[in-house]
Amino acid sequence: MNTKKFCKAWIPVILWLAVIFIFSHMPGDGSETQSGRVVAMILWIVERLLGAEAAAGLMEWPWLSYAVRKMAHFSEYAVLCLLFYRALRMSSVKGYPAFTLLLSAVSAMLDEFHQRFIPGRAGVAWDVLIDTAGAGTMLVLLICLARYRKRKDETIVTGKSESLSEGKGI
Repeated sequence: MNTKKFCKAWIPVILWLAVIFIFSHMPGDGSETQSGRVVAMILWIVERLLGAEAAAGLMEWPWLSYAVRKMAHFSEYAVLCLLFYRALRMSSVKGYPAFTLLLSAVSAMLDEFHQRFIPGRAGVAWDVLIDTAGAGTMLVLLICLARYRKRKDETIVTGKSESLSEGKGI
């Protein structure tokens, strides 16, 4: 693989890992502040779309901030999985879907280990599971998309399409 192709494949992965590291390096109170901003934005949107009563009702949910933080974990590792998938595929790594999930899970473990050394933070196994679930969900979507594209390309080349009623569906 030439240098240009390597950079195109792996620099987005490295940059996203840096973003994850920066968020993980934030002390506990900074992380809470960040989550609080996202919650405030959600409440503002809900108020504009559904009214003040809906926003007030949502504010009563004690787990809203917790849910926002966990969705952030899920989402950031879904993006990481997408980037690993792309980089490994571009690098012609055999078995790249499995390596994609493995690298995503190892990154989640290292991230939680790193958080153990940050004031007000803790490395939590549950977060590794949420991170890996985000990566796994993205991987399933990517595999389904790849199969769909392959089937679509075969249909264009052969001019034949298989219907689900013929028992040759998904």
